[in-house]
Amino acid sequence: MKQRAAAALLAAALSSGAQPVSETGLKPEVLLLARVKLKMEETLRRQPDYTCMETIQRSVRRAPARRYRLIDTLRLEVAIVEGKEMFSWPGAREFRTTDPREMVPSGTIGTGYFALHARAVFVSNVARFTYVGREEIGGRLCERFDYSVPLMWSGYRLRVGDRSAIVAYSGSFWADAKTYDLVRLDIHAEQIPASLGLEAVHTILEYGRVPIGGHDFLLPRRAVTTLTQTNGDENRNETLFADCRQYTGESFLSFAPPPKDLPAPAPPPETVELPVGLRFEIALETGIEETTPVGTILQARLTRDAKRKRRVILPKGARVTGRLLHLEQIGGGSGYFVVAVGLESVEFGRKRAELRARLIRFPSYVGGGQRPLVASGTLQRMGNWELVRLPQLETLPGAGVFYVKGGKLHIPAGSRMVWQVAAGADDGDTR
Repeated sequence: MKQRAAAALLAAALSSGAQPVSETGLKPEVLLLARVKLKMEETLRRQPDYTCMETIQRSVRRAPARRYRLIDTLRLEVAIVEGKEMFSWPGAREFRTTDPREMVPSGTIGTGYFALHARAVFVSNVARFTYVGREEIGGRLCERFDYSVPLMWSGYRLRVGDRSAIVAYSGSFWADAKTYDLVRLDIHAEQIPASLGLEAVHTILEYGRVPIGGHDFLLPRRAVTTLTQTNGDENRNETLFADCRQYTGESFLSFAPPPKDLPAPAPPPETVELPVGLRFEIALETGIEETTPVGTILQARLTRDAKRKRRVILPKGARVTGRLLHLEQIGGGSGYFVVAVGLESVEFGRKRAELRARLIRFPSYVGGGQRPLVASGTLQRMGNWELVRLPQLETLPGAGVFYVKGGKLHIPAGSRMVWQVAAGADDGDTR
């Protein structure tokens, strides 16, 4: 109640230019907190719907190792629409989900970085604050507060596999001593149930001013989340946000005749369906390395006509678009890589077809080392390693999974792959 009263008094003083802060009769730290909260409330209220590209580097450190090992790099597009986070692959036609686990079913992934954490701490009035003092963060003089949110008022949910739980949390925030802009927000999970197998979860959010639609807005620029398991292993995600822009849709209705010199719009390509079971061979135009981010668009072309009963269904040279869906190294330099690729569409002439296909084999592999081994329903071996299908990859529709032995991954442009058109999502398994 005291914090809300301070905020009300400060709002009146700021809007009317009335009495100085020292004459309000409230403690300086209470007024300081009110200023920061008012600034954050205004910032969150003024934020437009927007979208940013996020690049996530996921690493692991096995106890008792001292260094993290990079697992993969993800690239997603995130949008804030009416206060909700939505996700898609880069370049996708629409934002398809509010849960990125539908796109990235394995490994550590987090949400809530853009607005949910900040709203819970600064707007919801469920946090308790303690003033710590002034500290320097990145060369900026900041005011630091500690805070805590009890379990009964928390909305912070942790998920491990199919298990989840709401947890309490606490942390600190640092605000610029002059502008009251939020500079950093730390979040520590507390009262974690033993069933999750987690010892600690810690997130650091770093903020900065970002130009969007001709104005500057205070947004997260970097997030680091560390999960410590009860066995001492650690997973670490470092997320960078870039290319932020306003997310808008506008339409205009006009009854005036169009300009005479206005070129006619090109007709959209005709949508066609491909027969189930059709086999086709493609040559990659986009190579895949161990550093290629998951989510990268892959381009390829048909190497020959794909026929059914002597009739050409897909002509040679048809352009195929796909995406890298998974990339994981197992066993270090002596182990192997697990790679999943999905095809999305094929275009030829003025026609376009959505693709749902399964990977059959690699007839031509121009890279060095062992030819990629395509996953099948039976257990296989690669050298001394026993290969087991990863269950989480089976949730990715149309993913073609293959294995590559060694400590380096190099699937260069020119590598050929044979695929087969599979049944749709409701017509059976694609593998």
